[in-house]
This record gives sequence, structure tokens and C-alpha cells, in this order.
Amino acid sequence: EPFFADHIVNGKPVLPGAAALEMARAAVTLAAEGLPGGKAGVRLKQIVWLRPVTALSEGVTLHVKLQPEENGDIAFEAYAEGEEPLVFFQGKAVLEETERAPVLDVEAVQTRCGGRHMSKAECYEAFDSLGITYGPSHQALDAVYAGSGEVLAKLTLPPSAREEKEPFILHPSMLDAALQASIGLVHSDGSASGRPFLPFALRDMQVFSACRETMWAVLSSADGAYHIELCDENGEVCVRLTGLTARFLEEETEGKPLLLQPKWQESPPGEGGGQAESFRYVTLYGGMNAEDINGAVCAADGEGPIEDRYDACAAELSAIVKRLIKEKQKGKTLIQLLVPDRGEDNVLAGLAAFLKTAHLEHPKLYGQVIQADPDESASALLAKLKENRAHPEQAEIRYEAGKRLVRNWRHLPAPQSGTVPWKDEGVYLLTGGAGGIGLIFAEEIASRVKNTVLILTGRAEALDEDRSARLRRLEASGARVLYQPVDVTDRAAVIALVRGIQEEHGTLDGIIHGAGVIADNYILNQTENERKTVMAPKVKGLINLDEAAKDARLDFFILFSSLAGGMGNPGQAGYAAANAFMDVYAARRNRLVRDNKRSGQTLSVNWPLWE
Repeated sequence: EPFFADHIVNGKPVLPGAAALEMARAAVTLAAEGLPGGKAGVRLKQIVWLRPVTALSEGVTLHVKLQPEENGDIAFEAYAEGEEPLVFFQGKAVLEETERAPVLDVEAVQTRCGGRHMSKAECYEAFDSLGITYGPSHQALDAVYAGSGEVLAKLTLPPSAREEKEPFILHPSMLDAALQASIGLVHSDGSASGRPFLPFALRDMQVFSACRETMWAVLSSADGAYHIELCDENGEVCVRLTGLTARFLEEETEGKPLLLQPKWQESPPGEGGGQAESFRYVTLYGGMNAEDINGAVCAADGEGPIEDRYDACAAELSAIVKRLIKEKQKGKTLIQLLVPDRGEDNVLAGLAAFLKTAHLEHPKLYGQVIQADPDESASALLAKLKENRAHPEQAEIRYEAGKRLVRNWRHLPAPQSGTVPWKDEGVYLLTGGAGGIGLIFAEEIASRVKNTVLILTGRAEALDEDRSARLRRLEASGARVLYQPVDVTDRAAVIALVRGIQEEHGTLDGIIHGAGVIADNYILNQTENERKTVMAPKVKGLINLDEAAKDARLDFFILFSSLAGGMGNPGQAGYAAANAFMDVYAARRNRLVRDNKRSGQTLSVNWPLWE
């Protein structure tokens, strides 16, 4: 296949991620023929490229497996047969009526992208230097125009890629060229540091019509992902890709963790990502003096503990999302939540994770959390709400010193071995310490330092034999290990626990908050009790611990958050919101440390799946 043979990464043929999208679309289309709704369009979502498809002279045979699900989705995966099937990419498809194609103002985009121009020769020379070689059928980039966080590319299908038989709907050469245009973003902001990359995950892909032989591609970057629209010469959108993330090719770091850190990046209003079609808008605000704005108050400023206000706002969002889902509207809805950029109520920004999850469960629902100055006038706040409606794909926005910022991610270098945060004779409290991850950290601390004291807590009154045996092995290594049954949501019990530790051991040097509960369910079906049960240990438990230890001379306060808090996760809206609360609370506590109202660095870690 030309699109395989002409796509060489680090000297090996690699199937482009774009070809995977057309394979999945074609498989679903063929399977749906003759079925109810089989004439509808195919929309792909939640695609993950698990591993690259590589081959040398012997080639490779891929199979696409489809599995209908109860909710009407069609799960797909592409695999190669063997003793154990090797899955290369997977995702879900939905059969739905094709929407009317939006129209982009290509001239306006080109005006915004007048900062840098790259010719076809410059683009492919740059790719060669990065270790990616494109053969003739894959050189569809004619020119790239780079602006601030936005790129426009002119695409022309090479003669060697034009079919004589049945044409592609999503031509791999054209779709991959749209991804190639991200070279303009690399050169405009330097964020990729000149490293070659492959697609890793895609949140959503809409197909309005087949690719043309001449097209424009518009790329923007927000929330750590690319958003791409391919349109014809008149600006009519043919394909839209939302939420595309990439993996960087660094063979020398294979096996090492991929580390990312949140980053607020300037993104002036009106640049990139504009949506042409109409939306329905729902406005909420919490902790703001915004009574003159037509919207719902989801948390009144200064009324009740912050954990109650956070829960009240989550409950309001849940009710709104459930109502919108039940209405089964054909159009799209953007939910905007306005929160203060400072003060205690700034933690409401964590509810962006709830809205990201709502979008993953129902792609027609979009959500934004906008952080702004609570002392601004209602008219100024209303103007900010309106200008962000042009960017529904941007979930987290912040205004600071007159600049509009969007939350993104930056890559951190792989860690080098160095000092550890634990110390000899240190006294450490691990909530959820009897769970799998808690015990892993207890064992890590005991193996690194001498004569340490580890206080592990959990909800169980007593530990089972396996956990008890692991604790005995810890003590045999020289650590003193104590287990105390404590519910971190019980404020009085947490205060008594911390006070008792300080009285008995004379100090408390560090806290690892790993307590958590899972009760997965889609937003539409999740009960209020399920949501509260999931959120309490992460939200109320964290506040209880911080308040109980506010006078302790801590070295660190580590919070075990989840990737769901940064990205959202279907079926885990409450869990995502709870973990995102930990992330924003960590930033708040670090500010208190700078003001000498707390001690010890606070770190919230968005762990991926643990097993």
C-alpha cells in the first residue's frame, strides 16, 4: 500500500494513524449495510493508537473486529493474528445522521496565520531532520502558514495517490497531511522541541463529506490536544478531528515514564478553533458577583464550607447535564461555568473535569470553566463569556494580567535518580495506606530510609492476612508500622489522629493522601449518593487533613489524584471532579505555604490506571 510504504519513521515503514481512521470508518460502513440506520454517517470517538503498525519486506495483515454495545455504540479494534492477537488501535463508532457542514472563513484564518510561511520543500526537509521520511504519495502539503497557536495548510493530493478504482472517503494521504501540518505549531511555539511524533488518542471525528483533491487544513492547539478541520476550497468543512493527542518518538527513553505538567498558555480571543455552527448556551457561576448575568448560581460566595459549595456546584452541573441528555436535542450545547481566579472559591475550577467527562459521554455537550476577576463588572464578565463561545473545544480558560490563557500540558524531562523526599527517623501518615498503592509507597519508604514510622489508615477495622503479612515484613526491615482505622471524611477523627501522632512521636514529617472510592456510572444514571460517596474522601478528606495538620512542620503533602482529573473519563464524572479538586487545592495550598500559613511542598499526581 503506498500510504504504508511511503510513511517511514526512524527507518521503518509505519502505518499512518490517518489510515487507521479510514479502515475503521470503512469497516463500520460495510457492516452496517442493510441494517436500520445503516445509511447514516459514521462518527468515530475515543480512538487510541496502542502501538504503531510496523513492517519490513514481509508486510502485515490487519483485521478489524466490530462489537455492538448496549448503548448503540460499535466498538472496533484492529489486530494482527498470532498466538495472542496483537491489538494496534481501537475505539468506538456511532451511526448518526450527517450534520450540515460548517463553513470556515479561510481568508480570515490566513490573515491570522501570516506570521510564518513554510514551503513544501521546507516542510519535508524539516520532517527528514526529525527522522520521518515521506514518499511521493504522502507529500500532500503544499504550504503551511503559522500563527499564534494556529496553523493553516494548503493540501493537494499527489498524482501517485489518486485512485483509479473505488475512492477513499478519508484519503490517508490528505488526512495525514493535515496531521503533518502540525509542523507549523512546532515551529511557532517550540513546544514539541523538534521531536517526531505519532497520533496517540483522538476524542472525536466527524465526517461531513469525502476528502477532495485540493483542500485546506486548519489546526489549533488547546488543552494539550490538537483540533483539526479539513475543508474544501470554499471553506466547507469535510472532516473535523477534536482532541487529538500525540506521542513523541524517543527510543532512548523507552520504558521510562512519560511526564507532563499543566501549563497556562496565552491564546488571544478569536485565534483558532472557531466553530461556525450555532450552539445553545447554558451559563453558571460560582463565587462571583455576577447577579446581573442571566445564569444559575451553583455556589454562593462565602456560604458554608468550601467542600459543601464544591459539592453543590457539582450537583447543579449533574442536574443540568441530565436534563440536557433527556431532552435529546439535535444541536450542540455549551455549558459555561464562571469562577473566580483567586480566593477559596477558585477550587471550583476543578469542575472542568466533570464537564470534560460529560463531553466524552455525550459529544454534543461541551463545557468550559472560565476563571476571571470576581471584582469585574457584569458587562465585562459577560463579554468574556461571549468571546469564549467561539472556542467550545477549549475546556479551561483563565484571564490574567489582561491576557487570555488556556490550560495546556508541557512535557517534562525523564527524572534522573537523585534525593528522595523521605528521611531517616521520619514520621509519615499514609491515608488509604492499606490499599495496593498505599502499601507500595510504604514499602518504598521503608526500603530507602532507616527507623521510619509509618502510620497507615483505612476504613477497615482490621486487615486481612495478606496485608498483615506485608506489614510484618515492613517491620522486619526496621520500620515501625501502625495501622489505624480512620474515615478521613470524619473531621473529628482526623483531628484526633493527627494530634495523636504528634503527641506520641513528637512530629509529623509528611502526608500521602491516597484514600479513594470508586462507584463508576454514567452521569445520566449516577445517583447523588454515588457521586457524594466518590467525592467525599478526595474533597472533604483532603480538607480535613490539611486543616488538622496546618500547624505541623511538614516536608511534603502528596495527593494521589488521577488522570481522570486532568482529562475526564467516561463513567467517572464524580471521580474526575474529585481528583481535579485535589489538583486545584494543591495549587492553593502551595500559595498558603508561600504566605507562611502552611509548610511543606504540595504535589498532586495524576496517576494513570493502577493494577
